[in-house]
Parts: sequence; structure tokens; C-alpha cells
Amino acid sequence: MKKTMLMIGMLVFATALTAQQGQKGHAVCRADSQKFCKDVKPGQGRIYQCLSANKASLTPECAAHVDEVQKNVKAKMANCQNDIAKFCSTVEPGEGRIYNCLKANEASLEPACKTALTKNNNYKTN
Repeated sequence: MKKTMLMIGMLVFATALTAQQGQKGHAVCRADSQKFCKDVKPGQGRIYQCLSANKASLTPECAAHVDEVQKNVKAKMANCQNDIAKFCSTVEPGEGRIYNCLKANEASLEPACKTALTKNNNYKTN
């Protein structure tokens, strides 16, 4: 269960962080995205997931960007793991539902999670 919640949370923040870092990542990963993910529908972190799945074949710059996003996702996820388990354990992941659950419970979130959400709130999520 704990591992499942961690994966759900990582997808939540991957989507938000991918949007946050999208301008940089779009430029750095444009060719790789077109090469490996051309048939992937954008949104919900799907391009990020595709690039991650093809990381061994990416250009060094794009692979470094994917690593940076993953590192940031793990750091943000650590901040919200307890709140996801407490408020969103029955929410089906996908289409931003976990993120929306956290936002709906923002007043009751732990300060670190609230800060992580606030930072991500400035960016459009996929």
C-alpha cells in the first residue's frame, strides 16, 4: 500500500513538475520526444513517462533533464506522502485526481506538502 501511494504521488508531482519545467524540457527534449514519443498523447505526464521509459536512448541533455525532473518529483513526493495516505487513499489516480484531492484538503495539509503544492500551483498541469 505504501509503495502504491508513493507511485501515485510521484505521478501527481511528475505531471506538475513536467509542466513547471516544460519550457526548458521542451527545448532540450524536443527531438527525443518527437523520435520516441510521437504517438503519445500529451497530458497527465505521459510524455515524461515515455521519455523515462526511453532514457537509455535519449540525448545526454534530455536524459539529464529527465533525471532532474525525477529528482524533484521524489523530493516533492516525500513532502506529501502522509497527506496522500490520509486524505486521498480512496481516490483513483489519474487525470489530476490526487492533485485535486490534495488541493481540496489544502487547509489541513502538513506545511511541507502545502508548500510543495503552492510551488506547483503556479504552473499549468497536463
